[in-house]
Amino acid sequence: MGDLFTGLRPAAQIDADLAERLPAYTRNEAIVEASNCLYCFDAPCMVACPTSIDIPGFIKLIQTDDRLGSAQRILEQNILGSSCARVCAVEELCEQACVLAPHEGPIKIGRLQRYATDEVYRDPNGFARAGLVSGAPTGRSVAVVGGGPAGLASAAELRIAGHDVTIFDRQPELGGLAMYGIIPLREPSEVAQWEASQVIALGATAKVGCEVGVDVSGEELLEQFDAVFLANGAGRRVSSISLVGAEADGVEDALEFIEEIRVQRPSDVPVGRNVVIVGAGNTAMDAATIAARLGADVVTCVYRRTQGEMTGYPDEYEHCLKDGVRFRWLTQPVRVLTDDTGHVSGLECRVVVLGEPDIDGRPRPTVTDDVVVIDCDHVLLATGQLREPGLYERFGLDVEWDRPKMTGPFHTSDPRVFAGGDAVLSGKELSVVDAVAQGRDAARAIDAYLEDHA
Repeated sequence: MGDLFTGLRPAAQIDADLAERLPAYTRNEAIVEASNCLYCFDAPCMVACPTSIDIPGFIKLIQTDDRLGSAQRILEQNILGSSCARVCAVEELCEQACVLAPHEGPIKIGRLQRYATDEVYRDPNGFARAGLVSGAPTGRSVAVVGGGPAGLASAAELRIAGHDVTIFDRQPELGGLAMYGIIPLREPSEVAQWEASQVIALGATAKVGCEVGVDVSGEELLEQFDAVFLANGAGRRVSSISLVGAEADGVEDALEFIEEIRVQRPSDVPVGRNVVIVGAGNTAMDAATIAARLGADVVTCVYRRTQGEMTGYPDEYEHCLKDGVRFRWLTQPVRVLTDDTGHVSGLECRVVVLGEPDIDGRPRPTVTDDVVVIDCDHVLLATGQLREPGLYERFGLDVEWDRPKMTGPFHTSDPRVFAGGDAVLSGKELSVVDAVAQGRDAARAIDAYLEDHA
């Protein structure tokens, strides 16, 4: 992409600034923190966890210095426990629900979970050490479409049940969002790679670089497998916001920008000196953090509502502020301005006023005639993912709101085809931990279906 820059800061400094944000607990730090837990009966933190991890149980095992037992307790409910320890919005889930939160502050559940799962992380036999092994062969087979968190969780659960599993993913590596869509500050790629390797160690087969609907048809999968699980995510292209000139040089999908950080050395990723991110969700926050730490002089997020309606996690917003990211609320981009070379030179926006709540309960934005122009040389679009229903149609499924129409939990209009994860979720449920819960529970539904149709 022309007219952007690399080398705005020393490569070693960029690598250091994008390293994992929080240090691991030492043994003594973990035991001291675990000792503060009240080990509640009917613990509200467990209720708040989408995967229902026995949080008091695993913390008690840390307190008694049984780190492996603690890891086992976590992974039996959440096989991506290492990822979730790092990327979960614990401030809005388990830690917010902690009974100590209103007083001296919550137990640091996420960091304790990381301490526990680090006991098996990097071990080629980590899952086996934690007691996760494949079951006796059933002779039944399942195709999993998508190798992200939902797909990996379902594949692991299905292998534990004894079914043959083949994962199809268009990317060169498994991991999905955890591998390609989360910045290193939150989760190093090595964590996602290790988790995927453990699912393969359970006996799942992976066909990467293989896109269903392109390289293999839905019809072929239905002929070759007893069931299919669609875990293909929310879409790989950014949603349109009717932005005139969005095809200009220097305008980029924020998810693709984040992916570049994952697949090459960050210092080699081009960035503008004056970057504008459109949106205020977690992808926008991640893109803003990267741009700032790559060396952009000015980074601005523009959002058509206010801070109160943004979908990004408050903790990530605070980190952006510390990195010097600016926020322009009540601002709707309408046109990309370009220079004589066709490269972006600014973003024409309109001032927004908020009206009555829409169907999601958020105030409805109304664009006014008041114009604001923001100078910039790089625009990153973080306006949500564009769902692509074509895949579902290729399986002959009924489609509703660009998603497979669900006839029951994880059941589509074809009894052999199941769906879950970001393919069916929306809003704040578009998260790694919710996807893991979906994949695990979908696998149990598929197992029940296969047993009923033996």
